[in-house]
Amino acid sequence: MLKKYKILVSLIALILLGIIVVISIWLYGIYQNKQEMLVSEVERSLFNAVQTYYSSNDQAQIERNRPFDRDGKALMQEIEKLYPDIDKEKLQGIWDSLRAERTRYFERRFKSRSTPPSFMLPHLDIDDDSRKEINKLLDKSLKSKGIAVKVRIHTLTEPTDTPQPRRRRYEITPKGDINTRPILINPDKNLLLMCKIENPFFYLLGRMSLQTIMSIALVLALITTFGYLLMTINKQNKQALLRKSFVNNMTHELKTPVATVMAAIEAVQRYGARDDKVKMAKYLDISHRELEHLSKLIERVLQLDMDGVSGLVLDKVDFDLNELLQECIETAKLSCQKPIEIDFSTNEASINYMGDRSHIKNVFTNLLDNAIKYSNEKAHILVRTDISEKDINITIQDHGQGIDEKYLNDIFDMFFRVPLGHLHPVKGFGLGLSYVKLIIEKHGGRVSVQSKPGEGSTFKVILPY
Repeated sequence: MLKKYKILVSLIALILLGIIVVISIWLYGIYQNKQEMLVSEVERSLFNAVQTYYSSNDQAQIERNRPFDRDGKALMQEIEKLYPDIDKEKLQGIWDSLRAERTRYFERRFKSRSTPPSFMLPHLDIDDDSRKEINKLLDKSLKSKGIAVKVRIHTLTEPTDTPQPRRRRYEITPKGDINTRPILINPDKNLLLMCKIENPFFYLLGRMSLQTIMSIALVLALITTFGYLLMTINKQNKQALLRKSFVNNMTHELKTPVATVMAAIEAVQRYGARDDKVKMAKYLDISHRELEHLSKLIERVLQLDMDGVSGLVLDKVDFDLNELLQECIETAKLSCQKPIEIDFSTNEASINYMGDRSHIKNVFTNLLDNAIKYSNEKAHILVRTDISEKDINITIQDHGQGIDEKYLNDIFDMFFRVPLGHLHPVKGFGLGLSYVKLIIEKHGGRVSVQSKPGEGSTFKVILPY
């Protein structure tokens, strides 16, 4: 059974690990996709910011037209040399038309968001002021798109300063920052412009919060389910062991009275005890006691099973708890077959309590019976009752063999007995304390135990007052 349980635990752990790996790969794919989208948006916004700044800067427009005007004047001078009779006013008009068409072409290219030809960008330089201005335009553009990341613009003069992987459009630094693809803004000076997205991890994680929460919830649900399954299986294994122990104990307990009765009957049949009235009465009395004991054992098993399954109905009456305890103590003294001393103390002469008197009596009888059975040859038991503001406290303390700490949480389970192998120094089925717990909890109270091996045990019953 233990080997099968280990195999099942290993299999469940592997399945859970596999599910976590699959979910992790799925989340990583989503993260990569969000990262690609972020970089794409930042690059597009950077290009738009450069276009906006470049097209709105008058000085830049003058710089763009200056080489064109210089080359145009030289061209007109060459034409006039070749054709001295040409109408200069018409030639100037043609040139002005070309210049205007060039400007319109430039504007159309920028409106279409296409990269301007290199001959249009021979003199565009980026200084600190222009970089700050472009950064402001970039931040404004990103903010309008709901992108809340910190972005800084940088210029490069050598494309090889930031080598880009062949299959990647961007570069991730060891600190988690992202460098976008450089944009060529001045071919003559080999000047490039790029953005650094500073630590976008938490922003990207926030953009995929729904998927992350769903995944975590799914994993937690699976862990909870598998954990509950393992707990159930472990509990069933434990109950199977307890049932096996119960069967062993029950066999021993039932054999004793049956063997005693059979011996008494055999004595009557074989040895002529039927003619001896004294012996006959003695054997009949022994048989009666043993059969009565056997009947009580069977009733306890059936009653506890019925109470646990169909529910226990309490017949509550008003009675004196101290008087009931003293009655149980006197009964225990009379039925005990070894020297016993029971000290009873209380801070109240009488404690009136509303409860099921019969079941409460059985509770005290069980606790006293255990205290006597597990005590030394000369038992000394302390019983005390006291009343607090809201509770009635009943304490039953013995100085017997005690219970190991590792078993204290199990002794109130049905059929559980402290393991002693197959030895049976103390009779019982492991039902008494489970019955005690059931009855006390039905009355809205609780029961606890403190014990150390060799020092005895202290059971404390707390009932609502």
